[in-house]
Amino acid sequence: MKWIGTQTNPSWVWHSKERRPGAQDRRDGGSLSLTLTCHSQPRCVTSFLSHTFPARLSLQKGSSTVWTDSWTRIVACRIFPNFKATLMAPGNDLTEIVHNVSNWTSENLPQAESYLEPKYFALDLPPNVNLKDLVAALDRIPQRHYLKIFLDGKAAQLHVRTHMPSLAHGRGTALATEIFGGLTAQCVIMNGTDDDVGIESTGQGPHLDRNLSFKEGDGTLMPLSRTPTDLPSVVIEVGFSESTIVLRKDADRWMGMAGPSQVKLVILVRLHESGSRSTTKRVVIEFRERDPNNPTISCESTNCPTLEWRSATDVTDLNIPAELVYDLVPSFITAQGTPHLVTVQQVRMLLWFERLMSTMP
Repeated sequence: MKWIGTQTNPSWVWHSKERRPGAQDRRDGGSLSLTLTCHSQPRCVTSFLSHTFPARLSLQKGSSTVWTDSWTRIVACRIFPNFKATLMAPGNDLTEIVHNVSNWTSENLPQAESYLEPKYFALDLPPNVNLKDLVAALDRIPQRHYLKIFLDGKAAQLHVRTHMPSLAHGRGTALATEIFGGLTAQCVIMNGTDDDVGIESTGQGPHLDRNLSFKEGDGTLMPLSRTPTDLPSVVIEVGFSESTIVLRKDADRWMGMAGPSQVKLVILVRLHESGSRSTTKRVVIEFRERDPNNPTISCESTNCPTLEWRSATDVTDLNIPAELVYDLVPSFITAQGTPHLVTVQQVRMLLWFERLMSTMP
């Protein structure tokens, strides 16, 4: 990724050996060049690029004048065949920002006919906008339930992605309920009561951190030792195979949220339909913990190996270290000896898997 433009017309070029249909392209030295022509502040451009290609791209400054260019109204480029993105002007106040988001939603939702074609945009927020008021105002947008919002309070950036509900996605988010059910069964076996479980499934509600960052998960688990305003310990994020990079970025963002309590584990449920790089449907469950070398991002868990289930014979018990779920491991788990595990039995996971697979083409 390199800067190739002028002071008045900066551009960035992405070089790839793959040909991605649906974008304007040209052949250059045997590789495909995609050009983003952009007058937007590169801070926002960098955010968008890192969201989409976190491991593939780097932005190099070609001239210091690039960093002070004025905003353009809308800059759009189709990167992936199934992923559209837009960079928008921030607006001068809360009313204009919400108006821009609402208009963008109305224009893009009719095009987002499939959950495999999300649309995305990001914008920098002016310093005079109250972040709590912005969150409340965005919740009043008529088509709000079709959007997933991440508000980065520290960087003062708003990220919005279309979210087309599907039955398969809904069944995937039920994994949080299955983990809670498995804990309840585990507690009963040890002669405990419902009150001893010490955790609750808090659904898809939004969460704020102390920097006023705002994020929504597809499912969450919250220890009862935490307050309702704390962050959950476990988050479930569900997506289709094409959104793997976005899901991992979501996990990084959860780890980057600050507060007296922190997210310990993000479980990514990736749904691979028949025809998406494979003729066989499958479900991949990936576990992301806090990176010990950089606690503000996630890394693949060494305690919970990734699971890939194609048929009922692949389904096993789901075992998660209890320390990743609880702040203080309850006695009904410690009484079972070490290692301390939260276990969802195979029969429960099989029922979840079969219901999920039945909703996938």
